[in-house]
Amino acid sequence: MNLFDECLRFRGIDEGPVRFIEVQLGEIEEAEERIHASFPSQLREFYKRVGYGWIASEANSEVNNLIIHPLDVADLCHGESAFSPEFRFSPGDLPFFDSGWSRFLVLRPHSANPNKVYRDDGNPVEGCSDFDGFVQCLLNDPVFYLVDN
Repeated sequence: MNLFDECLRFRGIDEGPVRFIEVQLGEIEEAEERIHASFPSQLREFYKRVGYGWIASEANSEVNNLIIHPLDVADLCHGESAFSPEFRFSPGDLPFFDSGWSRFLVLRPHSANPNKVYRDDGNPVEGCSDFDGFVQCLLNDPVFYLVDN
């Protein structure tokens, strides 16, 4: 089963640790206008085909593991979100994933590898080469990216 088919099984579910909600193309485009950049290709395709949502675990309720809605990504980039962290994101960083505890994972749309996933401290997430790999790893182990896992 490919990544999108696997995730689509969880779209429209109201409760549970893994669930996704559809995103409209106009919302993606509006967010891109607000951030003055296109979302990296894999994240954009995920938004279009699956949406946004949670890939968490009932075994670890402390992690949020939210792939953030595109309009909320734009709010975060502009410091206008209710769940903005106290720190500012580094220039060029695009927060797309809320792990909880005011910690985010980011992509760098203007880099040589725009789909590579980084921590908000600038270090790459080990164990995945890109966004699609990151989502697949989350589906296998929702806390794989935690340093003290």
